[in-house]
Amino acid sequence: MARKFLYVLIALIILLLIGILLLGPQLRVANAYAAKKSCSCIYISKRPLSSVKEQDLSFFPLNILKLRNDSKRKKVVSSFFGLFKAKAQYKEGLGCSIIHGKDDYGIRFITERPTAKYLSDSLPWPYGKSEVKHSLTGVGFNQLEKGFNMAFDKEGEWKKKTRALLVVHKDSLVMEQYSEGFDKNTPILGWSMTKSITNALIGILVKQ
Repeated sequence: MARKFLYVLIALIILLLIGILLLGPQLRVANAYAAKKSCSCIYISKRPLSSVKEQDLSFFPLNILKLRNDSKRKKVVSSFFGLFKAKAQYKEGLGCSIIHGKDDYGIRFITERPTAKYLSDSLPWPYGKSEVKHSLTGVGFNQLEKGFNMAFDKEGEWKKKTRALLVVHKDSLVMEQYSEGFDKNTPILGWSMTKSITNALIGILVKQ
């Protein structure tokens, strides 16, 4: 009986090792994604790690990874039971990036950077940050309100996962809404969609 149990245990260990070897590349990618995502959400969007786990990393296999936030070094480490670790480091003015080793192979970033030009406080949106002037002419607010209600999750749900929704009409902000924990000042990761829309808008301005 003891010998049979030993054989079963050895077989399970072998299967586990084979599974880890086969899934190694995917787990490395998953850990890198989780570390980078968490780092950006914590140090750029100013969200707690618990919120990131619940709202952004709640699906398999990301929900089985272990995340550790080093607030002193502004670094997030992700691992699969201690294996395939990935580290993301926040650098002031540059954001978060995956690092290799202690200091990313000794790379040093310049200390002096061009000063960012922020929107004026005296001009209305979208040319500045003063009070938004909502356009009212030709806007069907009843239909918009229905659309907004459909776009956002109800209280206690997290299925649609809409973070922010804005409608612009004739250069004016008609309506805006944000999910809990987000507001107009929260930087949100946009990935490729943001780049595509931004490029299209820049192209329109260049043509004009």
